[in-house]
Amino acid sequence: MSLTNVTVSPRPVKAGKNFSLNLDLENSVELDSGTFVTQVFLAGVQVHSESDPLCTIRSCPIPTGSVRLGTTTFMPLITPPGLYQVKITGVDDEGLPILCADVHFTVIDRRHLTTRLCAAP
Repeated sequence: MSLTNVTVSPRPVKAGKNFSLNLDLENSVELDSGTFVTQVFLAGVQVHSESDPLCTIRSCPIPTGSVRLGTTTFMPLITPPGLYQVKITGVDDEGLPILCADVHFTVIDRRHLTTRLCAAP
């Protein structure tokens, strides 16, 4: 699999809201299985990690050609604001690498989303 595009929406990601992460790929070999590991870092410190079978992310077999892998996730209200890095690695059923993606995005806190009206003096 070769990565052709990454989309994070909305930008910036907002705490207390959903966000989507999509990877557009060109797949050269049909895949029947594999594992994806997602690691999330804030300020260089790992804050989350998960491992998922490829066929739970997308139904298998995954054909050759253009493929989109995506997820929509709720970003909890308590998520600290800052610059996040997400490393996604994929291996096939023999443990050989099939994907590596390094995605960066900013999370803002909900306080930045409100508009405050001030009374006229």
